[in-house]
Amino acid sequence: MRHLFFTGASGLLGGQLLARLLDHGRQVAVLVRPTAKASGRERIESILLAEEQILGKILPRPVVLEGDLTSPQCGLGDQEVQWVRRACSSILHSAASLEFTGPDRSGEPWRTNVSGTQNLLDLAKETGIDEFHHVSTAYVCGLSPGPIEATASDGAYGFRNDYEASKHQAEWLVRKAPFLRNPTFYRPGVIVGDSRTGATLTYHGMMAMLQLMTVIVRNLPADETGFRKVSLRLSMTGNEKRNMIPVDWVAAVITRLLNTPET
Repeated sequence: MRHLFFTGASGLLGGQLLARLLDHGRQVAVLVRPTAKASGRERIESILLAEEQILGKILPRPVVLEGDLTSPQCGLGDQEVQWVRRACSSILHSAASLEFTGPDRSGEPWRTNVSGTQNLLDLAKETGIDEFHHVSTAYVCGLSPGPIEATASDGAYGFRNDYEASKHQAEWLVRKAPFLRNPTFYRPGVIVGDSRTGATLTYHGMMAMLQLMTVIVRNLPADETGFRKVSLRLSMTGNEKRNMIPVDWVAAVITRLLNTPET
């Protein structure tokens, strides 16, 4: 079996996806950006060690390719591109910027979500990969009213923020790539922590609010029962509806669909 070229393995969803794919026997090559504190390999190793604690088993290791989605050739050297051409047959694109607003389209979320997707498509074309799995969002529909069809809307009704608009444009780029063979789109709602442990690797949206609440509560004195109590007032009626989905459920569904496409 040839390798699945995977972006976004260091994210909340990506970490669980990587663990499940490896656990199911998939050969995976991950594109990961090094940081000032850790190499790409060290970042992936840290994620897998944490996932092994949850799963209670040792996982195989992927091929680690250090690069940058926002750079030409995704930051890979010519020899690495040649390896991808020989060894990889499909792409799972999960990397994304979750920034809601940006000063202009040269920054985030546009740089990662749009330019990064285009760079990955260019790499796919250069290496002859025509199977493309794209992790999008349920909110590519933007402000479109009524039932939403599986095909992306034309964006005529606008979007709530730059994140939605950038993800919509990224889908459009993938759909219009003539060399791809029936690209697959996954559109989860708002992804939150693990349903079993509550664990999360990143803090955005609701998770950022919960993180802030945790910091506040931990700095309060405990009462005679040992509990710390704080009153919070939220600007809500109690009837709001949000499409929140545990990360482990999303990872399980995508893994199932990748491994059994006939479903």
